[in-house]
Amino acid sequence: MSVIDNKTTASGLLEADQPATRLRYLDFLRGVAVLGMLVANIPWHAGDSMSRVHDPDTLSVAAWLIQYLLFDQRFLPIFCMLFGAGVLLIAERSESAQAFRVRHLRRMAALLLIGIAHAICSGQATS
Repeated sequence: MSVIDNKTTASGLLEADQPATRLRYLDFLRGVAVLGMLVANIPWHAGDSMSRVHDPDTLSVAAWLIQYLLFDQRFLPIFCMLFGAGVLLIAERSESAQAFRVRHLRRMAALLLIGIAHAICSGQATS
């Protein structure tokens, strides 16, 4: 199995001579990183963070310790590395430096808007 998918035409036939633009293993790693960050943040969003528990029992401490040792801050570096790999792939596939700048600035603007929306919706911007 190739790490580069092949394009599928509108009729559903596979074109073996034209490589696709997606690298499946990078998408897989990106998904693992996002799910790992989700697991790491579940206790905080569920209100069961150890900083919020006043009288923790043994099971709560054990669950927190496992989550802390296996997930907390383990997947963000992977996600950041994949972000850099994505920028590198965009740069390599761009026809010119100007085309790369335009695409990169458009991507950064979209991510900035997502970050601002997240900060506003989660209440982080007002606290």
